[in-house]
Amino acid sequence: MRKFTLFTTIPAILLGIVLGVFSAPAFSQPFELDGDAMADSAPGTDWNIINAAGPSGLTEAETDLVVDRPEPNEAQFHGGGSKDELDIPGWGWRKGAPPAKDDLTNAYAAAFEYKNDFILVFGMDRYDTSGSAQLGFWFFQDNVAPITNGTSGSWDGEHQIGDVLVLVNFTKGGDVPTIEVFYWDGLTAVPVGAPGASLCQSGWIPSGHDYCGITNASPVAAPWNYEHKDLKGISTTFPMGGFFEGAINLSSLGLEDVCFTSFLAESRSSASLDAVLKDFANSGFPVCSISVTKSCVAPQLNPAETHIIYTITGQVTNDGFGTVYNVDLSDSPAADGAFQEINCSTTVPTGNNFPLATLTTNACYLNTIT
Repeated sequence: MRKFTLFTTIPAILLGIVLGVFSAPAFSQPFELDGDAMADSAPGTDWNIINAAGPSGLTEAETDLVVDRPEPNEAQFHGGGSKDELDIPGWGWRKGAPPAKDDLTNAYAAAFEYKNDFILVFGMDRYDTSGSAQLGFWFFQDNVAPITNGTSGSWDGEHQIGDVLVLVNFTKGGDVPTIEVFYWDGLTAVPVGAPGASLCQSGWIPSGHDYCGITNASPVAAPWNYEHKDLKGISTTFPMGGFFEGAINLSSLGLEDVCFTSFLAESRSSASLDAVLKDFANSGFPVCSISVTKSCVAPQLNPAETHIIYTITGQVTNDGFGTVYNVDLSDSPAADGAFQEINCSTTVPTGNNFPLATLTTNACYLNTIT
């Protein structure tokens, strides 16, 4: 059974820049996974398009860009319980910058539908590009964020069954990432299939693969502020190996039936699932979204002319990407009025406001007299 949570983005330790909450049937063509952040030609979609569009300019996806530098926003994982195989209440954090090779500068993600498949694309850039890189991307169904009550602390939120983890590992000198996908089974992160090396080809996931990743083989333009330890000040260029992006097809992996609420990118000490976690960048990522309307119309006096009676109407619409189940709509009128609860799973639907999401029954309407 899916848990659905309404939420507000929490910037926490980091400066979180939310670029928008969007939903639509599909991209006109695949997202460009070609090792740079700039769209090559219209109508291509890439990170610079998402970054520049803002909430009103892009209609294809749920997107997010999180800025992790500079100080005083820097924070890092802390404590022996901060591992991907353990639940979030055991994680810890503290203020301060991690070692340069583990320091994230920006992280980004988008969720969208393409050819009826649920696709996640994600990426990050690093402060230091020397040595090997072990990266991780969590997609949570709960609202996960560090609890900001000082210079160190714990985390808010818990794992839900079906949370998705993507591990990406680059060995020194290697340009083809090894990717492994996990889901949370209620106790720990369980692998989905075997890890594999998969380089994005022709700007997309290669045929026969469920995922891919790619980094820049040469310097490329940076569409947002980027810092590198060997460069002075803000740079407009990612050095070789400074930019990474990847994608997974949740539908082909059998993991599409989820409603994500938050997103976290991480650096790690090794490729192992029990690796010590280093730096992080996190923000809200509301793939599922519910809108609710209510109106009071047709006022009239009751027969005793002591009260005004209204017809109260309401509508619940799934205007996000994912399917939402077991939605209840309740209305609480004045103290002396009636109370009515509607179960959307048993109410006859009206309209068809969202092609993919079903709620289970499209829009759910409340129409009662109080």
